Amino acid sequence: MPLPSNFNFLTSILHEPIESTQIHHGDDFFVVEINHKWMFRFPRSQAAPAVLEIEKKFLAEFAPLSPVPIPVYEFQGSDFAGYRKIEGLLLSPSRYNALAFERRKRIVHQISAFLSVLHGFPVKRARLMGMSVGWDGWRENAFQTFKTEIATRLSHKAIHNAMGCFEEILSKTYNPVVIHGDFYPKDHLFFDPQQQELCGIIDFGDLTIEDPAIDLKNILSSFGIEVLTEVLENYHGPADAAMIERMRLLIRAEPLFDSTYDVQFGYPGRLTHAIREIEARFGR
Repeated sequence: MPLPSNFNFLTSILHEPIESTQIHHGDDFFVVEINHKWMFRFPRSQAAPAVLEIEKKFLAEFAPLSPVPIPVYEFQGSDFAGYRKIEGLLLSPSRYNALAFERRKRIVHQISAFLSVLHGFPVKRARLMGMSVGWDGWRENAFQTFKTEIATRLSHKAIHNAMGCFEEILSKTYNPVVIHGDFYPKDHLFFDPQQQELCGIIDFGDLTIEDPAIDLKNILSSFGIEVLTEVLENYHGPADAAMIERMRLLIRAEPLFDSTYDVQFGYPGRLTHAIREIEARFGR
């Protein structure tokens, strides 16, 4: 694919011929992949430029601390950032389960180490970078959107149970830490099939200060309670007795938050799917 004309400036900063490009579209960013080697992130939503600036500052400080490779921005501008592509395969549950016991154990320890360091990053320092707390009240805003935009499309029983779930989540207390915010192994954790270990973690666009259970719940939903238990045995973040309960609650609530996200970004097809899932989980 030829490079779109509005990205021609990348030719001059890379100092190498551009032989191939591919564009990946996300909700807040799109990524231009060049020569299967470089990844350039560009904001596409109204909030994304500010998010990218925080990401640049955070990754610059966090990269030397991280026990797993993360993007290191070698090229930066007012509206873009570029890093050398992290090679590997996404860590799907099937890939993880196919590994020998010792290799699975190695990956579990890498996940524990990464989340321990991330969740131990000084909150005060993150706030000075401009990092939000709880995505600036996104949970509370999602609850309001649910009541006004989603509830009218549900059965009475689903409304009652879903509202109770929202209220329970909002009532929980926890020790807030810096979280990745989108820590789904099948989307953002890369696995080296030769070394059989994690070789990279990407997409820090959802960084915020929140409940560490938000990151850890994705280990539970992806790999199960035994793997989560082993992760927690090696985790040095602020674990508490109610953490697993909050993880299960957040997993149950995923279609509730998904539906409000779909309203916000205008995804009618995804919204229809989310509403069906809400009825299946909360309408019985």
